[in-house]
Amino acid sequence: MAATAPVINIRSFQLSPSLPKTPTDYLQTNIPFFDARFNGLPKGSLTELSGPSSTGKTSLIHAALAECTQRQEYCAYIDGSNTFSPTCAHASQVDLAKLIWVRCTNNLEAAFQAADLLTHSGGLRLIVMDIANIPQSKLNHIPVSWWHRFRLAVQDTPACFVLLSASPQSKSSSQFSLLQKRQATLWQGEGPGRVFAGLQFESTQRKPPHRAAIWEAKAV
Repeated sequence: MAATAPVINIRSFQLSPSLPKTPTDYLQTNIPFFDARFNGLPKGSLTELSGPSSTGKTSLIHAALAECTQRQEYCAYIDGSNTFSPTCAHASQVDLAKLIWVRCTNNLEAAFQAADLLTHSGGLRLIVMDIANIPQSKLNHIPVSWWHRFRLAVQDTPACFVLLSASPQSKSSSQFSLLQKRQATLWQGEGPGRVFAGLQFESTQRKPPHRAAIWEAKAV
């Protein structure tokens, strides 16, 4: 990769110098059916959530970000295609004052520089890298070694690194990989006057054991 992308000055953020170890090895999402099935998102691991748009990736990540930031923990969102909505995140109870938002405008080099810096900075509970809307033709040029680098960066730490993608990208580097699928549209009432109430999603584990959870995201 050419060395032309902008670099973040992480020293401009007042992050926690270190995160305490907790009794659990999982980060709870506060989505009951998801947490009951998978225990949450594993800490010290690279997790990949893959699937087409409107399959629950954003709802799941907003829930996890809300859970972390409401506990006064810092998180980061590396926005590959400028699709992150602060308005929607705030409506999902994400404390934006505790979130570092990196807009990359389809610049993969900038996204990877940001991810590399943030995963090695410490002081972050959840780091999200969203490349779900970047064309596959660009993603094909990503060396597999980068995903392994991110995996090693959070290994044996209380941090989570979550990759959002339209189709699986991290290959063997992800310890926890879920395929996302939209199951149903939820409505309140009947007939022409019914009101949209939310969506139902299915999260299926790609690697053994092949568990699945069906959960709902309510309209806000």
